[in-house]
Amino acid sequence: MGNVSHVKAKTFTAVSADTTAICANQTNSGSGSMTLTDTGAAGVLVPGNLGTTVTIISTTGTTNAGITFDVTGMDINGDSASQTAITGPAGSATVTTTQVFVSVTSITHSGTCTDVSCGITATTTGTGVVFAGRTRIRGMHIVPSSAEGIIDFKNGSSSGTKVLEMGVYTDQTPVDPYIPDNGVLFKDGAMVNIGATDLADNITVFYDG
Repeated sequence: MGNVSHVKAKTFTAVSADTTAICANQTNSGSGSMTLTDTGAAGVLVPGNLGTTVTIISTTGTTNAGITFDVTGMDINGDSASQTAITGPAGSATVTTTQVFVSVTSITHSGTCTDVSCGITATTTGTGVVFAGRTRIRGMHIVPSSAEGIIDFKNGSSSGTKVLEMGVYTDQTPVDPYIPDNGVLFKDGAMVNIGATDLADNITVFYDG
């Protein structure tokens, strides 16, 4: 991968719960799929691009507990992930996945669903996927929070080898670190971890993609 490449940018930030981030108040007859808010190649990217769980909500008093839902997407390691046979919510109730997602590509239902929205909980992990394949990180812009610590980037998975780390401090001064012209190579994909205490209000990463 040479110096001249298709550089892309992705911003990571912790977010609050959003009850309609994935789809809003749908009624569908029989088994089928929810119509997602974005059906691009990556599906619906979780707002903030950090891992969170998915909520399935009955927005009225009509129960959906007699059917099940399957949620498919990408996990915090850049791998395909799913949770199946989720019992639907009772009237005016919410069910939440245990699986953490950074994107959702499909939500299916086993039978007729009535007045159902799908959203996200508040950010549950400081880990996100910069790029799931071989890439180089070319640069970044960090807006620190009031916490001091190390933001790290790992190869291949959230538990992979640490390849790059950046220190942030409590003064909240934005950081634009120098990265050599060739960038930092991640052979198996790049994962960012801004920490459980949200060391950055937001961080934008520039990478080959």
